Amino acid sequence: MVGSFMSETLNCSSPSGPEESEIQANAQVRVDVEDIVRILRDKPRHAAGELARYVLQEHHILNYPIPITSIAHSEKVQIETTTLPFADGALIPSADGKGYTICISDLASAHRWRFAVAHELGHFMLRRMQSTTRLPNTLVLNLSKGVEELFCNWFAAALLIPDSAITDFPTWETLTIGRMAERAMALDVSISAFARRILERLPHKDAGYKDTGAMQFRYSPLKEDANASPFLLADAIFYRLEGMRKHVGMRIPHITVLHDVLARTYDRTYRYGVTTESLYEAIPLGFTSLSGQYTILVKPLGGTIWVLVLPQHVDLNLIKQMCKEAAKPEYTQIALFP
Repeated sequence: MVGSFMSETLNCSSPSGPEESEIQANAQVRVDVEDIVRILRDKPRHAAGELARYVLQEHHILNYPIPITSIAHSEKVQIETTTLPFADGALIPSADGKGYTICISDLASAHRWRFAVAHELGHFMLRRMQSTTRLPNTLVLNLSKGVEELFCNWFAAALLIPDSAITDFPTWETLTIGRMAERAMALDVSISAFARRILERLPHKDAGYKDTGAMQFRYSPLKEDANASPFLLADAIFYRLEGMRKHVGMRIPHITVLHDVLARTYDRTYRYGVTTESLYEAIPLGFTSLSGQYTILVKPLGGTIWVLVLPQHVDLNLIKQMCKEAAKPEYTQIALFP
């Protein structure tokens, strides 16, 4: 369907969600599919977000989690789970050229399955725009394979985690690991996907935000080497620290303060059942390029430990208050060296 229309908005009725007035403030945003095509090559990330809003509006999605299967079926796209050796998903045209099937790997987790469907739906929407807009098809066709894959990742994130569902995360002071986990659960997405979506929207360009980001660690001791660190970097989300992703899979050296933090968190959680979100102020992490002193939030989640590296100029009083309100009364402020 070509043309513009008034947007619907998500019903964020969850107690932890945005206020209704905040949602209604964004309810009159207009989306025009031809405008999306015009900015596609020069501003693909922005175009991906606009296309996600277009899909939500067109299908009158008013609640979350986003019904990604229903959206695909409404677009006459079938979904199959199958064996895919080298990918999470693939968009396969039908033999008669009149339809598409999204094939998803049978190894994908539940959250990965939803993201893969949304990603492949992005490929489908690009082809739909190509066939339905009055603009030259080359505007869509000229995306390189690499840019198209990035576009579909951005589209999937914006579709499953809409702007209207995260309006109450405007600053670093509103961000805690517990709040991210709670909202990710409500949206039926992984905390990694949610963290990426939130962190890319928060300030990280100025000098004081250079090292801000999030890390996920797994406890994975090596039976064959008892001296090796049991803590493995499972994910790293940093927008100004180039190369942090290359350290995924690295074990945290025993000599670092970060290892001490993780060990303390693990012991408190799995020996005593404490799931506190803890604040550590001005500590030297000593891990990769994180060589200065940092203020961090640490919380165990689902068998992993998340670490949120905060900006230099964050208002710690607001962070502490947010943690206390969320935890009731699990939050503690920990002195690393009592």
